Amino acid sequence: MTFTHNWQTYALSVVICLAIGLVIYSIQKLYRLRALQGANHQVAWLIVIAYILIFSSLYFLYVLVTHSLDPIHYFIAIASLLTAFFAWLATNTSFEIAIDLSKSVAVEHYHATHDDLTGLPNLSFFIDQLELILHDSNKEGAEVALLLINLNRFKLINETLGYFVGDVILQEIAQRIRSSLRKTDLIARLGGDEFAVLINPVVAQGHIHTISKNIADFVQEPLAVEGKPTDVGVSIGVAVFPRHASSGLELMEKARVSMLEAEKQGNAVLFYDSETSIGKAEDIQIIGMLQRAIQEEQLTLLYQPQVRLHDLKLVSVEALIRWQHPLYGTLDPRHFIPYAERAGLI
Repeated sequence: MTFTHNWQTYALSVVICLAIGLVIYSIQKLYRLRALQGANHQVAWLIVIAYILIFSSLYFLYVLVTHSLDPIHYFIAIASLLTAFFAWLATNTSFEIAIDLSKSVAVEHYHATHDDLTGLPNLSFFIDQLELILHDSNKEGAEVALLLINLNRFKLINETLGYFVGDVILQEIAQRIRSSLRKTDLIARLGGDEFAVLINPVVAQGHIHTISKNIADFVQEPLAVEGKPTDVGVSIGVAVFPRHASSGLELMEKARVSMLEAEKQGNAVLFYDSETSIGKAEDIQIIGMLQRAIQEEQLTLLYQPQVRLHDLKLVSVEALIRWQHPLYGTLDPRHFIPYAERAGLI
């Protein structure tokens, strides 16, 4: 085996080594790109091609140092470097695009599952997690407690002092509730002035009472609103799985019933009691259906004209609300307004 030693050989060898380095860098980016995108046959084939380029370049490097230089060698070396450079450029650009896309998807998912004001999980995320947690708890035979929290005087403060003050209060309350929980517990803002806490798991019978009382005490500590101490008041309804409910939806409904009764009685914390009148199955079902009807926009407005008799001139219209129930058809207000008032929905 004869080795050729001249500056042209060294120069071409450096060019080939540079090309190999660029291809190796491209392979590393391709592996990271595949990790981001999962199973991608196109990326897998690009990795195979990159390895072929490396082995081809190594063979050409061997030819350079063991044979006399030929004009074709210069062409191959320059072509290898250009190919490696464009492979590096394309791979690097694709990787940056994939990173930006992943960040965009992550940000979009965060905003879809979290409340923008408080940064807490929203209703949609909470319900999804609730079903998963209840499923796991059911298999393990563990108890999970749901706390629904309502701020009694928030609406009055919000309307009196303005939405900016109301937003500040919600952020402070969210922080207070969060600080009273463990890492395994889940907190969410369901909307308006309503929060939910999932105590997971319940480690002792008195555990729920302790956490509920701590939350109530934290929330009821006076807030400094425009330099004056203000108590927003709180009502907390508690329901326990599987003691009070066998599903996430039923647990939510019974915790809400307890919360409404707590507000009615003036109690800070109230556990679900099946013997109370508000805890009747029919009431719970109607309130739950009405909440879903609002979310799914099943309530519609009809306008009834008011006509002056002597000249038949239209003088006004009366707005009438109707519930377009998917099973029972059109329901007039007397079938659901009392429940909406009881649930604090109007």
